[in-house]
Amino acid sequence: MKKVNISLVFNFIIFILVLLGTIFMVSGFQFMSHQKMLESTGLENFKYFTVDSNILVGISSFCYFVFYLIQKKVSKWIVVFRYLGTVSVLLTMLVTACFLAPFSKFSFFDFYQNSNLFFHFLVPLLSTISFVFFEKCDLSFKSTFTSLIPMICYAVFYMISVIPHIENGMVSYQYDFYGFLRGGAFTIVFVVPVMIFATYIIGLSVWVLHKKCT
Repeated sequence: MKKVNISLVFNFIIFILVLLGTIFMVSGFQFMSHQKMLESTGLENFKYFTVDSNILVGISSFCYFVFYLIQKKVSKWIVVFRYLGTVSVLLTMLVTACFLAPFSKFSFFDFYQNSNLFFHFLVPLLSTISFVFFEKCDLSFKSTFTSLIPMICYAVFYMISVIPHIENGMVSYQYDFYGFLRGGAFTIVFVVPVMIFATYIIGLSVWVLHKKCT
């Protein structure tokens, strides 16, 4: 099977998983544990980068699938769209596996229940495999900086959420819902640069692997 056909299959599956995950999340449908992880109610869940990044990559996969079927090729903007979407969900997967799950009061695998099984693991994994190994395209080095766009936009939103609610040097979990500032509000000056730097390293790594594997 040609690589492009494999990439079409991957992107269709990614879109379906994101669609199902979103429906399950908004409706509250639980097909595994009844433990709720990083979830609010219904549409309020869209305040999480986890959800936003998955929606982003789901739309990019849908565009890739549809445009290739119609035009037998994909435009550069779709390639960049797929790239920054993939980097965003890969960041979600790594932050969950390396920070949220290990340092939470819940068990590690509680973070992979219900819609989060799609959002924290399956979608990031499939999107990374598809983009790195099967989506043949010419992605320039300067495009690596586009991988920062979703993270920077979300960082602005997160700061707007936490800064007005600093009390005695701390921010409640209601506003610091990822717990990045659990050491004190002052850590925001370290957290934001670290997250942006980590995002770019992920983006650069995906770009390098894509160059070598396709």
